[in-house]
Amino acid sequence: MDFYYRFKPTDLLLLAAVFYAFFALAFEAVAELVFGISVLFLMFLVLKDRHFSIKKPPFYFLAFAILIAISSWVFMLIQQPEVADSSPRVESLANKFLFIPIALVLAGSVPKTFLLWGALGLSALLMPWLAGNGLEDVSDALMGQRTGFGRHPITMGMIYGVALIGLLVFSQRMIGSRLLSWRFLLWGFLVMVLLFAVWASQTRAIYLALAVLVALSLFALLFFACRRGGSFVRLFWLFTLSASLLVILSVVLFRLGYFDSIARKVLDESGVIQSLINGDLTGIPRNSFGLRIHFWVDAWHMGLDRFWSGWGEGGNHYLHEKAGNFFGDRHFVTVHNDLLELFLAYGLPGVLLFLSLLFWLTRRVFRLFKAGQMSLDFLVFYIFFMLFYLINGLFMSVLYFDESLLLWNVILSGYLGFVFKYQYFQNWMMADVE
Repeated sequence: MDFYYRFKPTDLLLLAAVFYAFFALAFEAVAELVFGISVLFLMFLVLKDRHFSIKKPPFYFLAFAILIAISSWVFMLIQQPEVADSSPRVESLANKFLFIPIALVLAGSVPKTFLLWGALGLSALLMPWLAGNGLEDVSDALMGQRTGFGRHPITMGMIYGVALIGLLVFSQRMIGSRLLSWRFLLWGFLVMVLLFAVWASQTRAIYLALAVLVALSLFALLFFACRRGGSFVRLFWLFTLSASLLVILSVVLFRLGYFDSIARKVLDESGVIQSLINGDLTGIPRNSFGLRIHFWVDAWHMGLDRFWSGWGEGGNHYLHEKAGNFFGDRHFVTVHNDLLELFLAYGLPGVLLFLSLLFWLTRRVFRLFKAGQMSLDFLVFYIFFMLFYLINGLFMSVLYFDESLLLWNVILSGYLGFVFKYQYFQNWMMADVE
Protein backbone atom coordinates (compact mmCIF):
# COMPACT_ATOMS: atom_id res chain seq x y z
CA MET A 1 0.00 0.00 0.00
CA ASP A 2 2.88 2.40 0.77
CA PHE A 3 4.14 1.86 -2.78
CA TYR A 4 0.75 2.84 -4.16
CA TYR A 5 0.82 6.20 -2.41
CA ARG A 6 4.41 6.97 -3.43
CA PHE A 7 3.82 6.05 -7.07
CA LYS A 8 1.76 8.86 -8.63
CA PRO A 9 -0.60 8.12 -11.52
CA THR A 10 1.25 10.73 -13.57
CA ASP A 11 4.40 8.59 -13.33
CA LEU A 12 2.64 6.09 -15.58
CA LEU A 13 2.52 8.74 -18.30
CA LEU A 14 6.27 9.32 -18.12
CA LEU A 15 6.86 5.58 -18.22
CA ALA A 16 4.58 5.30 -21.26
CA ALA A 17 6.39 8.17 -23.03
CA VAL A 18 9.79 6.55 -22.44
CA PHE A 19 8.40 3.18 -23.55
CA TYR A 20 7.14 4.80 -26.75
CA ALA A 21 10.47 6.53 -27.48
CA PHE A 22 12.45 3.33 -26.90
CA PHE A 23 10.24 0.78 -28.68
CA ALA A 24 8.68 2.83 -31.51
CA LEU A 25 11.52 1.97 -33.91
CA ALA A 26 11.60 -1.78 -33.30
CA PHE A 27 8.06 -2.60 -32.13
CA GLU A 28 5.98 0.15 -33.69
CA ALA A 29 2.51 -1.35 -33.26
CA VAL A 30 2.96 -2.07 -29.54
CA ALA A 31 4.54 1.33 -28.89
CA GLU A 32 1.69 3.15 -30.67
CA LEU A 33 -0.90 1.18 -28.69
CA VAL A 34 0.74 2.14 -25.39
CA PHE A 35 1.05 5.74 -26.56
CA GLY A 36 -2.62 5.88 -27.55
CA ILE A 37 -3.77 4.53 -24.19
CA SER A 38 -1.52 6.96 -22.34
CA VAL A 39 -2.95 9.90 -24.32
CA LEU A 40 -6.46 8.86 -23.26
CA PHE A 41 -5.27 8.72 -19.64
CA LEU A 42 -3.67 12.13 -20.05
CA MET A 43 -6.94 13.55 -21.39
CA PHE A 44 -8.70 12.18 -18.31
CA LEU A 45 -6.22 13.97 -16.03
CA VAL A 46 -6.53 17.16 -18.08
CA LEU A 47 -10.31 17.19 -17.71
CA LYS A 48 -9.94 16.77 -13.95
CA ASP A 49 -7.38 19.58 -13.55
CA ARG A 50 -9.14 22.90 -12.95
CA HIS A 51 -5.88 24.80 -13.66
CA PHE A 52 -5.63 23.44 -17.19
CA SER A 53 -6.86 25.25 -20.29
CA ILE A 54 -6.51 24.29 -23.94
CA LYS A 55 -6.86 27.92 -25.02
CA LYS A 56 -3.17 28.12 -25.83
CA PRO A 57 -1.24 28.32 -29.16
CA PRO A 58 -0.05 24.66 -29.30
CA PHE A 59 -3.63 23.44 -29.19
CA TYR A 60 -4.67 26.06 -31.73
CA PHE A 61 -2.00 24.74 -34.10
CA LEU A 62 -3.36 21.22 -33.67
CA ALA A 63 -6.93 22.40 -34.25
CA PHE A 64 -5.91 24.27 -37.41
CA ALA A 65 -4.08 21.16 -38.65
CA ILE A 66 -7.23 19.08 -38.28
CA LEU A 67 -9.33 21.79 -39.91
CA ILE A 68 -6.92 22.13 -42.85
CA ALA A 69 -6.85 18.38 -43.44
CA ILE A 70 -10.65 18.11 -43.38
CA SER A 71 -11.23 21.17 -45.58
CA SER A 72 -8.69 19.94 -48.16
CA TRP A 73 -10.50 16.61 -48.34
CA VAL A 74 -13.95 18.24 -48.61
CA PHE A 75 -12.85 20.49 -51.48
CA MET A 76 -11.36 17.47 -53.26
CA LEU A 77 -14.62 15.55 -52.83
CA ILE A 78 -16.56 18.43 -54.34
CA GLN A 79 -14.20 19.39 -57.15
CA GLN A 80 -12.30 16.20 -58.06
CA PRO A 81 -13.97 13.21 -56.40
CA GLU A 82 -12.18 10.73 -58.67
CA VAL A 83 -8.83 11.67 -57.08
CA ALA A 84 -10.03 12.33 -53.50
CA ASP A 85 -9.19 9.92 -50.68
CA SER A 86 -11.97 7.86 -49.11
CA SER A 87 -11.47 9.72 -45.81
CA PRO A 88 -9.82 13.00 -44.70
CA ARG A 89 -6.83 11.13 -43.22
CA VAL A 90 -6.48 13.70 -40.48
CA GLU A 91 -3.83 11.62 -38.74
CA SER A 92 -1.37 12.27 -41.59
CA LEU A 93 -1.12 15.92 -40.56
CA ALA A 94 -2.05 15.62 -36.89
CA ASN A 95 0.80 13.16 -36.24
CA LYS A 96 3.24 16.05 -36.70
CA PHE A 97 1.85 17.37 -33.39
CA LEU A 98 2.28 14.31 -31.19
CA PHE A 99 4.91 16.26 -29.27
CA ILE A 100 2.11 18.22 -27.56
CA PRO A 101 0.87 15.44 -25.21
CA ILE A 102 4.45 14.29 -24.58
CA ALA A 103 5.39 17.87 -23.65
CA LEU A 104 2.60 17.91 -21.06
CA VAL A 105 4.16 14.82 -19.50
CA LEU A 106 7.70 16.21 -19.48
CA ALA A 107 6.47 19.59 -18.20
CA GLY A 108 9.85 21.27 -18.51
CA SER A 109 11.73 18.78 -16.35
CA VAL A 110 15.36 18.51 -17.47
CA PRO A 111 15.87 14.96 -16.07
CA LYS A 112 12.66 13.73 -17.71
CA THR A 113 13.62 15.36 -21.00
CA PHE A 114 17.04 13.72 -21.02
CA LEU A 115 15.43 10.41 -20.06
CA LEU A 116 13.09 10.58 -23.06
CA TRP A 117 15.77 11.70 -25.49
CA GLY A 118 18.17 9.09 -24.11
CA ALA A 119 15.57 6.34 -24.60
CA LEU A 120 15.34 7.13 -28.31
CA GLY A 121 19.13 7.39 -28.63
CA LEU A 122 19.69 4.07 -26.86
CA SER A 123 17.04 2.41 -29.01
CA ALA A 124 18.81 3.67 -32.16
CA LEU A 125 22.14 2.30 -30.95
CA LEU A 126 20.56 -1.10 -30.30
CA MET A 127 18.71 -1.25 -33.62
CA PRO A 128 21.02 -3.87 -35.18
CA TRP A 129 19.86 -6.26 -32.46
CA LEU A 130 16.29 -4.98 -31.96
CA ALA A 131 15.22 -4.91 -35.61
CA GLY A 132 18.24 -5.70 -37.77
CA ASN A 133 20.70 -8.56 -38.24
CA GLY A 134 23.02 -7.81 -35.35
CA LEU A 135 26.72 -7.74 -36.08
CA GLU A 136 26.01 -8.75 -39.67
CA ASP A 137 24.64 -5.24 -40.29
CA VAL A 138 27.77 -3.74 -38.77
CA SER A 139 29.94 -5.98 -40.93
CA ASP A 140 27.98 -5.03 -44.06
CA ALA A 141 28.44 -1.35 -43.23
CA LEU A 142 32.18 -1.84 -42.85
CA MET A 143 32.20 -3.46 -46.29
CA GLY A 144 30.65 -0.31 -47.77
CA GLN A 145 27.01 -1.35 -47.86
CA ARG A 146 24.48 1.35 -47.04
CA THR A 147 22.43 0.42 -44.01
CA GLY A 148 19.92 1.75 -41.52
CA PHE A 149 20.46 -1.19 -39.16
CA GLY A 150 16.95 -2.55 -39.63
CA ARG A 151 15.19 0.65 -40.70
CA HIS A 152 15.41 3.28 -43.45
CA PRO A 153 19.08 4.31 -43.94
CA ILE A 154 18.40 8.02 -44.46
CA THR A 155 16.02 8.63 -41.57
CA MET A 156 18.00 6.43 -39.19
CA GLY A 157 21.06 8.40 -40.24
CA MET A 158 19.19 11.51 -39.12
CA ILE A 159 18.54 10.02 -35.69
CA TYR A 160 22.22 9.09 -35.36
CA GLY A 161 23.19 12.56 -36.53
CA VAL A 162 20.98 14.28 -33.95
CA ALA A 163 22.28 11.94 -31.23
CA LEU A 164 25.83 12.90 -32.24
CA ILE A 165 24.95 16.59 -32.08
CA GLY A 166 23.40 16.06 -28.67
CA LEU A 167 26.50 14.32 -27.31
CA LEU A 168 28.69 17.19 -28.49
CA VAL A 169 26.42 20.00 -27.29
CA PHE A 170 25.72 18.42 -23.90
CA SER A 171 29.25 17.01 -23.49
CA GLN A 172 29.95 19.05 -20.35
CA ARG A 173 26.92 17.57 -18.60
CA MET A 174 27.93 14.03 -19.53
CA ILE A 175 31.67 14.22 -18.99
CA GLY A 176 31.73 16.48 -15.95
CA SER A 177 34.89 18.23 -14.78
CA ARG A 178 37.19 15.20 -14.77
CA LEU A 179 38.81 14.15 -18.01
CA LEU A 180 39.94 10.57 -18.59
CA SER A 181 37.20 9.32 -16.27
CA TRP A 182 34.86 6.47 -17.18
CA ARG A 183 32.27 9.07 -18.21
CA PHE A 184 34.72 10.62 -20.68
CA LEU A 185 35.63 7.20 -22.08
CA LEU A 186 31.94 6.31 -22.48
CA TRP A 187 31.27 9.65 -24.16
CA GLY A 188 34.19 9.16 -26.56
CA PHE A 189 33.07 5.63 -27.40
CA LEU A 190 29.52 6.80 -28.16
CA VAL A 191 30.80 9.62 -30.36
CA MET A 192 32.85 7.14 -32.41
CA VAL A 193 29.89 4.73 -32.71
CA LEU A 194 27.58 7.50 -33.86
CA LEU A 195 30.13 8.80 -36.37
CA PHE A 196 30.27 5.29 -37.80
CA ALA A 197 26.46 5.04 -37.90
CA VAL A 198 26.18 8.41 -39.66
CA TRP A 199 28.79 7.33 -42.19
CA ALA A 200 26.94 4.03 -42.74
CA SER A 201 23.81 5.93 -43.78
CA GLN A 202 25.76 7.19 -46.84
CA THR A 203 23.42 10.18 -47.09
CA ARG A 204 24.75 13.35 -48.64
CA ALA A 205 22.05 15.57 -47.10
CA ILE A 206 23.12 14.44 -43.62
CA TYR A 207 26.79 15.07 -44.42
CA LEU A 208 25.89 18.50 -45.81
CA ALA A 209 23.80 19.41 -42.75
CA LEU A 210 26.60 18.40 -40.38
CA ALA A 211 29.14 20.33 -42.44
CA VAL A 212 26.94 23.44 -42.26
CA LEU A 213 26.67 23.08 -38.48
CA VAL A 214 30.44 22.72 -38.12
CA ALA A 215 31.02 25.83 -40.25
CA LEU A 216 28.43 27.85 -38.31
CA SER A 217 29.95 26.70 -35.02
CA LEU A 218 33.41 27.85 -36.09
CA PHE A 219 32.13 31.28 -37.14
CA ALA A 220 30.07 31.66 -33.95
CA LEU A 221 32.95 30.64 -31.70
CA LEU A 222 35.33 32.94 -33.57
CA PHE A 223 32.88 35.82 -33.13
CA PHE A 224 32.49 35.25 -29.38
CA ALA A 225 36.22 34.63 -28.95
CA CYS A 226 36.95 38.04 -30.51
CA ARG A 227 34.18 39.80 -28.59
CA ARG A 228 34.44 38.21 -25.15
CA GLY A 229 37.69 36.24 -25.07
CA GLY A 230 38.27 34.00 -22.06
CA SER A 231 36.84 30.52 -22.30
CA PHE A 232 35.53 31.17 -25.81
CA VAL A 233 39.11 31.41 -27.10
CA ARG A 234 39.99 28.02 -25.66
CA LEU A 235 36.73 26.56 -26.93
CA PHE A 236 37.35 27.96 -30.40
CA TRP A 237 40.81 26.40 -30.67
CA LEU A 238 39.58 23.09 -29.24
CA PHE A 239 36.71 22.98 -31.73
CA THR A 240 39.01 24.01 -34.60
CA LEU A 241 41.45 21.23 -33.69
CA SER A 242 38.64 18.67 -33.45
CA ALA A 243 37.12 19.77 -36.78
CA SER A 244 40.56 19.61 -38.43
CA LEU A 245 41.12 16.08 -37.16
CA LEU A 246 37.68 15.09 -38.47
CA VAL A 247 38.51 16.54 -41.90
CA ILE A 248 41.85 14.69 -41.95
CA LEU A 249 40.12 11.46 -40.95
CA SER A 250 37.53 11.96 -43.70
CA VAL A 251 40.23 12.53 -46.31
CA VAL A 252 42.08 9.39 -45.21
CA LEU A 253 38.89 7.33 -45.36
CA PHE A 254 38.11 8.80 -48.78
CA ARG A 255 41.55 7.79 -50.07
CA LEU A 256 40.98 4.30 -48.67
CA GLY A 257 37.72 4.02 -50.62
CA TYR A 258 35.19 4.33 -47.82
CA PHE A 259 33.35 7.13 -49.63
CA ASP A 260 33.47 5.57 -53.11
CA SER A 261 29.70 5.13 -53.35
CA ILE A 262 29.14 8.80 -52.50
CA ALA A 263 31.83 9.88 -54.97
CA ARG A 264 30.24 7.76 -57.74
CA LYS A 265 26.86 9.38 -57.11
CA VAL A 266 28.34 12.87 -57.28
CA LEU A 267 30.14 12.06 -60.55
CA ASP A 268 27.08 10.38 -62.05
CA GLU A 269 24.97 13.43 -61.24
CA SER A 270 27.27 16.02 -62.75
CA GLY A 271 24.87 16.15 -65.68
CA VAL A 272 22.15 17.41 -63.34
CA ILE A 273 24.26 20.38 -62.32
CA GLN A 274 25.10 21.12 -65.93
CA SER A 275 21.43 21.04 -66.95
CA LEU A 276 20.54 23.38 -64.06
CA ILE A 277 23.27 25.81 -65.11
CA ASN A 278 21.94 25.75 -68.68
CA GLY A 279 18.36 26.22 -67.44
CA ASP A 280 17.26 22.99 -69.11
CA LEU A 281 14.86 21.51 -66.52
CA THR A 282 13.28 19.04 -68.94
CA GLY A 283 16.64 17.56 -69.90
CA ILE A 284 17.75 16.76 -66.36
CA PRO A 285 18.78 13.08 -66.06
CA ARG A 286 16.43 10.97 -63.96
CA ASN A 287 19.03 9.79 -61.45
CA SER A 288 18.93 10.22 -57.67
CA PHE A 289 19.31 14.02 -57.55
CA GLY A 290 17.77 14.53 -60.97
CA LEU A 291 14.56 12.79 -59.93
CA ARG A 292 14.27 15.15 -57.00
CA ILE A 293 14.39 18.14 -59.36
CA HIS A 294 11.66 16.59 -61.50
CA PHE A 295 9.56 15.86 -58.40
CA TRP A 296 9.96 19.44 -57.14
CA VAL A 297 9.00 20.99 -60.47
CA ASP A 298 6.00 18.69 -60.90
CA ALA A 299 4.86 19.22 -57.28
CA TRP A 300 5.15 22.99 -57.60
CA HIS A 301 3.10 23.17 -60.81
CA MET A 302 0.53 20.68 -59.56
CA GLY A 303 0.27 22.53 -56.25
CA LEU A 304 -0.39 25.81 -58.05
CA ASP A 305 -3.47 24.21 -59.61
CA ARG A 306 -5.01 23.92 -56.13
CA PHE A 307 -3.18 26.75 -54.38
CA TRP A 308 -5.61 27.28 -51.50
CA SER A 309 -6.71 23.76 -50.60
CA GLY A 310 -4.21 21.29 -52.05
CA TRP A 311 -4.80 17.78 -53.37
CA GLY A 312 -5.21 16.07 -50.05
CA GLU A 313 -2.89 13.50 -48.54
CA GLY A 314 -3.07 11.35 -51.69
CA GLY A 315 -1.81 14.15 -53.92
CA ASN A 316 1.74 12.82 -54.06
CA HIS A 317 0.52 9.35 -55.09
CA TYR A 318 -1.55 10.92 -57.87
CA LEU A 319 1.45 12.95 -59.04
CA HIS A 320 3.74 9.93 -59.27
CA GLU A 321 1.11 7.74 -60.94
CA LYS A 322 0.43 10.46 -63.49
CA ALA A 323 4.15 10.99 -64.19
CA GLY A 324 5.02 7.27 -64.10
CA ASN A 325 7.67 7.69 -61.40
CA PHE A 326 8.58 4.19 -60.22
CA PHE A 327 10.77 3.13 -57.33
CA GLY A 328 11.48 -0.48 -58.22
CA ASP A 329 8.11 -2.16 -58.79
CA ARG A 330 6.00 0.56 -57.15
CA HIS A 331 5.46 4.29 -57.43
CA PHE A 332 7.31 6.79 -55.29
CA VAL A 333 5.33 7.94 -52.26
CA THR A 334 6.80 11.41 -51.56
CA VAL A 335 8.16 14.39 -53.49
CA HIS A 336 11.36 14.57 -51.41
CA ASN A 337 10.81 18.01 -49.89
CA ASP A 338 8.82 18.77 -46.76
CA LEU A 339 7.47 22.19 -47.77
CA LEU A 340 6.47 21.00 -51.23
CA GLU A 341 4.86 17.95 -49.66
CA LEU A 342 2.71 20.20 -47.47
CA PHE A 343 2.00 22.56 -50.37
CA LEU A 344 0.89 19.72 -52.62
CA ALA A 345 -1.33 18.11 -50.00
CA TYR A 346 -2.78 21.15 -48.22
CA GLY A 347 -1.95 24.16 -50.33
CA LEU A 348 -0.67 27.43 -48.92
CA PRO A 349 -2.50 26.98 -45.56
CA GLY A 350 -0.48 23.82 -44.86
CA VAL A 351 2.82 25.59 -45.55
CA LEU A 352 1.85 28.62 -43.45
CA LEU A 353 0.81 26.36 -40.57
CA PHE A 354 4.22 24.66 -40.51
CA LEU A 355 6.19 27.90 -40.82
CA SER A 356 4.04 29.56 -38.15
CA LEU A 357 4.69 26.68 -35.76
CA LEU A 358 8.44 26.95 -36.31
CA PHE A 359 8.40 30.72 -35.84
CA TRP A 360 6.25 30.56 -32.70
CA LEU A 361 8.25 27.80 -31.00
CA THR A 362 11.61 29.34 -31.90
CA ARG A 363 10.52 32.68 -30.51
CA ARG A 364 9.34 31.04 -27.29
CA VAL A 365 12.61 29.13 -26.88
CA PHE A 366 14.64 32.33 -27.24
CA ARG A 367 12.39 34.06 -24.71
CA LEU A 368 13.02 31.26 -22.23
CA PHE A 369 16.76 31.63 -22.72
CA LYS A 370 16.68 35.41 -22.28
CA ALA A 371 14.63 34.99 -19.09
CA GLY A 372 17.21 32.59 -17.66
CA GLN A 373 14.75 29.68 -17.76
CA MET A 374 16.72 27.68 -20.31
CA SER A 375 20.45 27.02 -20.33
CA LEU A 376 22.74 27.87 -23.26
CA ASP A 377 23.36 24.25 -24.24
CA PHE A 378 19.62 23.63 -24.63
CA LEU A 379 19.33 26.71 -26.84
CA VAL A 380 22.29 25.63 -29.00
CA PHE A 381 20.89 22.13 -29.36
CA TYR A 382 17.52 23.55 -30.44
CA ILE A 383 19.16 25.70 -33.13
CA PHE A 384 21.34 22.85 -34.36
CA PHE A 385 18.46 20.37 -34.38
CA MET A 386 16.22 22.70 -36.36
CA LEU A 387 18.91 23.52 -38.92
CA PHE A 388 19.86 19.86 -39.28
CA TYR A 389 16.22 18.78 -39.66
CA LEU A 390 15.26 21.54 -42.10
CA ILE A 391 18.32 21.01 -44.31
CA ASN A 392 17.48 17.32 -44.59
CA GLY A 393 13.86 18.29 -45.25
CA LEU A 394 14.99 20.09 -48.41
CA PHE A 395 16.02 16.80 -50.03
CA MET A 396 13.72 14.28 -48.34
CA SER A 397 10.16 14.41 -47.01
CA VAL A 398 11.39 13.61 -43.52
CA LEU A 399 8.12 14.59 -41.85
CA TYR A 400 6.50 11.70 -43.72
CA PHE A 401 8.82 8.89 -42.60
CA ASP A 402 8.24 7.10 -39.31
CA GLU A 403 11.79 7.36 -37.95
CA SER A 404 12.34 11.06 -38.65
CA LEU A 405 8.78 11.91 -37.55
CA LEU A 406 9.46 10.13 -34.26
CA LEU A 407 12.65 12.17 -33.92
CA TRP A 408 10.70 15.39 -34.57
CA ASN A 409 8.09 14.64 -31.91
CA VAL A 410 10.53 13.40 -29.26
CA ILE A 411 12.91 16.36 -29.52
CA LEU A 412 10.27 19.08 -29.80
CA SER A 413 8.33 17.65 -26.86
CA GLY A 414 11.23 18.61 -24.61
CA TYR A 415 11.21 22.23 -25.74
CA LEU A 416 7.45 22.61 -25.69
CA GLY A 417 7.58 21.15 -22.18
CA PHE A 418 9.70 24.13 -21.09
CA VAL A 419 7.17 26.49 -22.67
CA PHE A 420 4.34 24.77 -20.83
CA LYS A 421 6.16 24.90 -17.51
CA TYR A 422 7.33 28.50 -17.50
CA GLN A 423 4.83 30.34 -19.68
CA TYR A 424 1.46 28.59 -19.53
CA PHE A 425 0.83 25.91 -16.92
CA GLN A 426 2.77 26.75 -13.79
CA ASN A 427 0.08 24.97 -11.75
CA TRP A 428 -0.22 21.95 -14.06
CA MET A 429 -0.07 18.83 -11.90
CA MET A 430 3.08 17.47 -13.56
CA ALA A 431 5.03 20.75 -13.65
CA ASP A 432 6.16 20.60 -10.03
CA VAL A 433 7.75 17.14 -10.24
CA GLU A 434 11.51 17.07 -10.90
